[in-house]
Formats: sequence, structure tokens, C-alpha cells
Amino acid sequence: MSTQEAERRAVVAFAGGAFTRAHARLVGDEIDLSSLQALRGSGALLQQARRVWQERVQSEYRSAQMMQRLLGDALAAGVPFDAHASLVEMISDELRHVALCSAVVRALGAEPCLPVPLDLPQPAAFLAMPAEARALAIGIAQLLVNETLSVAFIADLHERCRHPAIAAVLAATLGDEAQHDAFGVSFVRRTLAERPEPERARWCKVAEDALRPQREAAQRMLRELSPAERDLQAWPDEQLVALGLFSPQRQALVFQRAYDERLAPRLASLGLL
Repeated sequence: MSTQEAERRAVVAFAGGAFTRAHARLVGDEIDLSSLQALRGSGALLQQARRVWQERVQSEYRSAQMMQRLLGDALAAGVPFDAHASLVEMISDELRHVALCSAVVRALGAEPCLPVPLDLPQPAAFLAMPAEARALAIGIAQLLVNETLSVAFIADLHERCRHPAIAAVLAATLGDEAQHDAFGVSFVRRTLAERPEPERARWCKVAEDALRPQREAAQRMLRELSPAERDLQAWPDEQLVALGLFSPQRQALVFQRAYDERLAPRLASLGLL
């Protein structure tokens, strides 16, 4: 082996070790997921768990992409300095969630994969907006709407999950998402206050567009339920929750509760409803 080749391999090995150490610091204490291997014979339920956790890998990756864009636009817009560190931390949190969900997928006997297409397109009209307007739009859709609902979904699962490995993953994710939730309200309120009042209808539409897909899916499900079935106690989901899953019925009910009790009041307080 030539000296040049030996030096090249040494550089690659050092870089790989540095990446591994950085990843370990990001993910934090390793969660023991070995107990999930006992669930691999669960047939259709196992396939559902693999699919849902794979979808979570991809949605968390998309969240990391959106947070990265928000940071870039916030820096370009010159938002107050105290927001910068929080946004950097939130990117790290979303990448940690990607790693956690990926680990669950592997423990369930599948191989995680990233979204396809990998790049997240940005409409020309969005790119034409000033940086401060783009930051506010992302803040409303991602931090205010999606994070509020995400906290509600994960909290409901975490409260009921008794499987130690899944409960640990949910707890790690919930701690981060709750902080994002609180930051999102503050960020949107402060950023929105700096925009001209005649723009308010525009920002209401951003919130409505972000909310619409989940609300319409929930409403379709709720229309199928009888009055007695419109109670969370009717959907304990014992088998599902052990794997961190919802029935469609319970998820719709959790959505409606989160919207009525948390999201709608927040949007109203910000003049976005």
C-alpha cells in the first residue's frame, strides 16, 4: 500500500469515527429495543407497526428539513438572536427523532428508508416571498399547527403505552416536541406582531392550509362513529398502543380533542382563526 493510500484510509477512518461520535452525542443514551424482537411474529400487526414507524422516519426527516429552512429564513430575516439557538436545537431534535424511529424499524425487522423524492420542493411563489414572510409561514404551519397536534398524539400514546422500549422512545420524542410546541407559539406571536395588519387574512390561510389534511381525515372518520363511539374510552387500542400505534378512530378523536382544547384557542389568540 502506498503512503498516499494509507493516508487516505486514515483520513476516512478518522472522519467516520468523528461522525459516529457526533451521532452518539446527538441520539443520547441508547434505548434498549431488543424486547421488540419478540413481537416479530405478530403477523398483520407487525406489518402495520413497520409501516407506521417507517412513515414516522420520513415525517421526522421532513420536519428536520423544514426546521433547517426555517433557520435559514430566520437568519436571512434578522430575527432576534435568542431564537437562533432554539432553532438549531430543534433541527438536532428532529434528527434525533429520525434516528429513534429508524432504530424501532430495525428492531421490528425492517430497514428504514428516507422519503422519496428526497428533496422537498419549494413552490416558486413561496421562494419569491421575503425571508421574514417565509419564516412566519413555516412557523405557523410547522411549529404552531403540526407541533401542537404532534404533542397531543404522542402524549396520548405515551400515557397508555406499557411496553418499556416503545414507551422510552415516545418519552424521548415527547420531551422534545413539547419544547417545540411552546417555542412555536412564542415565535409566531412575536413574528406575526411585526407584520402589517392587512396581511392577517394571508396568515389565516397558511394556518388553514396546514390544518386541512388532518382535519378532513379526522372528520371523515368521526362521521362514521355513533355517539357512543365518540368517546376515547371506546377505543383503548391495547394491542396497538403496545407498539406505539393508534386505531384510526382513536386518532381522529385525539385530533378533535387537541383541536378543541389547544389548537383552536391558540389560533384564536393569535388572530389566525
